Amino acid sequence: MIPANSRFINLLKQILHPRENDSSRRGKTLLIVVSDDRFFMSHRLDIGRAAVKSGWRVIVAAGENGCRDAILSEGMEYEALPDPTQGAGPFAALRSLNILSGLLRRNPDCILHLVGVKMMMLGNMAAGFVGHKGAIVNAVSGLGISFQKTDSIKARTLAGVLRLLWPRKKVHTTIFQNREDEQLLRHYGVLTNDEDIEFIKGSGVDLSNFGHRQSLRTLSDGRLRVIFSGRMLRSKGVTDLIEAAEMLRRKWGRRAQFLLCGATHHNPDSLTADELSRLCDGKYIRWAGHCSNMPQLLASSRIMAFPSYYREGLPKSLIEASAVGLPIITCDSVGCRDTIDGNGVLVEPRNPRQLADEIDRLLGNEELCEEMGRRSRALAERDYDLKEVVRCHMEIYNRLYVALESHHSVMADQSLQCASMSV
Repeated sequence: MIPANSRFINLLKQILHPRENDSSRRGKTLLIVVSDDRFFMSHRLDIGRAAVKSGWRVIVAAGENGCRDAILSEGMEYEALPDPTQGAGPFAALRSLNILSGLLRRNPDCILHLVGVKMMMLGNMAAGFVGHKGAIVNAVSGLGISFQKTDSIKARTLAGVLRLLWPRKKVHTTIFQNREDEQLLRHYGVLTNDEDIEFIKGSGVDLSNFGHRQSLRTLSDGRLRVIFSGRMLRSKGVTDLIEAAEMLRRKWGRRAQFLLCGATHHNPDSLTADELSRLCDGKYIRWAGHCSNMPQLLASSRIMAFPSYYREGLPKSLIEASAVGLPIITCDSVGCRDTIDGNGVLVEPRNPRQLADEIDRLLGNEELCEEMGRRSRALAERDYDLKEVVRCHMEIYNRLYVALESHHSVMADQSLQCASMSV
């Protein structure tokens, strides 16, 4: 229930009846909106860097989660949205809407790049409130657990909101990471037949930083590592992987390690730190929390196990594992299945027994791991190179900027014609 108190009403008034002292700034301005600044640093930083280098003024609006100084040090501007670790609610949404509306009033001709369903909703709503004259890039980086059951009331409701807010007769582009998300939004009528669509396979990976390991490795004590990387959500398959590991404990307890890399989350689907501490013994099954040294951890691992049934875009963890040359075990689910092309195996969602069997099979077959690892690296070089991902984004921004300039020129000419006719 939305609280009806003075704070809520004041926020709503600020959005609908803004002060008139906002200044306009023209030029090549890019406003990137994400829910979490840590996500920006891991998934969009190099795009922002390239834009700055190309002469764009880049503003990052993100839930503040400790990365403000790092973003500012890159020559970008920063606008804090509500702290993503505190969860989402009506006040947080209204505050974000108010902040985004103010940004768009001050930058009426910017290119607005919205990442993720939540930010697409808030950003498009703010653009509608202020009559934003710039271009919009809607980046569908996975539709999430809300769209896992595509015929559910929640999925239909969210799709209806997106359809209502979607930019029409406006310069805009939609970026998808997989075909199934595009098909679903077409099914719900969010996309029109003449929609400008781009496909970019995930956020990319620095192929030099995540270098191809030259040989299979073991840990210093001789154990084989099975690694997972991602948020600690049940829908990412974390509990399924733990259950599979327990099934294999008798056989692999002294010869393997299951390493879970990732932070807990405010999402109600997230495991808590206490739950993870109870489920993980710290040696055979170890939860490491957020890890900043993923290239090294991946290079020392034997298998990437990512049994997610969350409706992914194209999981960055699997992109990075491919670059290093790991065989992958993941679910036959949206986004995940797109990362498998002879470099791993697909298992049924929510099937710990099948997951355990495939982990057991790969741990016991070094030759198969090596072959799948080579295929993973080849796939990364073909589809996931960060340089190509950045190039595609810059091409989109520049194309939209040219289209905007042309549109403004036409509108100016029409205004002059109207003025001359009235005289």
